[in-house]
Amino acid sequence: MSQFPFKFLVFFLLVCVAPFRQSYGQLGPGISMFTQNRIYLNPAYSGVGDRSYVQLHVRNQWTGYQTTQDGSGSLGTRLLSASVPIGSSGLGLGINYLSDLTPSGVGLQGANVQIAYQLAVGESQFSFGGGFGLQTKSFDGTAFRVRDSGDPFVEEISGKQVSQATWANNLGVLFTRKKLHVGATFNPGQQFALHAEHTLPLFAGIDLNPFFRVRSIPNAVIIEPGVRILYQNAVWIGGSFRSNDALIGMVGVSVWKNRIEAGYSIDYTTVNLPVKSLLTHELFCRFNLPNFSFKTVQSPIKTPRFRLN
Repeated sequence: MSQFPFKFLVFFLLVCVAPFRQSYGQLGPGISMFTQNRIYLNPAYSGVGDRSYVQLHVRNQWTGYQTTQDGSGSLGTRLLSASVPIGSSGLGLGINYLSDLTPSGVGLQGANVQIAYQLAVGESQFSFGGGFGLQTKSFDGTAFRVRDSGDPFVEEISGKQVSQATWANNLGVLFTRKKLHVGATFNPGQQFALHAEHTLPLFAGIDLNPFFRVRSIPNAVIIEPGVRILYQNAVWIGGSFRSNDALIGMVGVSVWKNRIEAGYSIDYTTVNLPVKSLLTHELFCRFNLPNFSFKTVQSPIKTPRFRLN
């Protein structure tokens, strides 16, 4: 295989690393079905596999929660992702766009481009990836609630629309062997995470898919173990737990020869019960694009005496 794809990836990762000293944006929103949006989980998943896909992920936090002083609306996250393998080069491309809004006048928008390189070693595969983009945090000074009246920041945002953009970069590494996945990601100034999952056959057509993630964020460590049961890769049901946060149930389905996948999860909050609504709803829908292949058809060759093909 040509060394050009690998050199291109090294150059891209250097570009991602270059502005790390300034990369201290707000921690990006989390999702419960993180194994169902792998390129958001780890940039090394970008382009993994032989199929491109587009995915929409929607999360409604603490549904029905009404604030007493802030504006109307709910905590909501919208995440649009795409993954594209680049031919047989070993390179893969990923794109993420997210929008996170709150009723308090604070909004978070971000977009990044990710690239990964897959290296096969026997039955195993190593993937290395990085992402580069911008994250914009906005304040609506007409809705923002002032907590400390003496804060000089109050005068800057009072009655104004204020926004600030920062770099949002990440790195990831992934090891896969058959149906075992083990990876690590690093977001400077935000989090370091380890994740793993494995699919084990139980009975005819039934598989067990345990998964696990641990995240180290400023002042906290979040542990997220879970398991799914799959039936003929068409229907699945499962649950997980997020430490110091919520219990989670989830279900999903795959139709049209696995071209369309959809899932739903519900979080039951286990902390601060008197001050917020208990349920959070999450949906995703993924469309796996068909593989396009072109077959060469040889035209008959006619001669005065023979016909070939």
